[in-house]
Amino acid sequence: MDINQHALAALHDISTADQPFNMQSAVVFVLDHNDQRTVITEYPDVYVALETVGPEVARIDQAIAGNPLLGARALGVLTCGWAAPVGGDETPPSCHPGRRRVRLAVIATTDLVTGSVIEFQDTPDEPIFDDGSGTGSLRDALLDAVRAIIAYQTATEKRSCDD
Repeated sequence: MDINQHALAALHDISTADQPFNMQSAVVFVLDHNDQRTVITEYPDVYVALETVGPEVARIDQAIAGNPLLGARALGVLTCGWAAPVGGDETPPSCHPGRRRVRLAVIATTDLVTGSVIEFQDTPDEPIFDDGSGTGSLRDALLDAVRAIIAYQTATEKRSCDD
């Protein structure tokens, strides 16, 4: 699976309104073994959206036709925000004088491999890919949600073997 290409496809394929750099909600989606993307939740705060996946995995999976979490091989998130130059400045990106509006898709596989792509509003035709070396709270939250999906898949598989 080319994670970065899936991230780029999500960035362009998931409908987010007429202003793609000003999304009202983050979009959390899964990829199955056929590379089919299913949106599982949307929420204004990307971290709340991802935190909800963990304790609600079984409920979310049962609420969506086809049980997409049971067959998921990757979890992704699409969101927007502000980016600012990296440096010694403690100013939040949204307040930084050099801020730029950004749209971001991050994907983590059930092998805990990550990849992402960002596009800036002022240069949307110049995507920037991350090879999986990214760090930070969004990556951590995404990996936590993936671990919850893996645990759900493992427990469900074990139950089906016990029956």
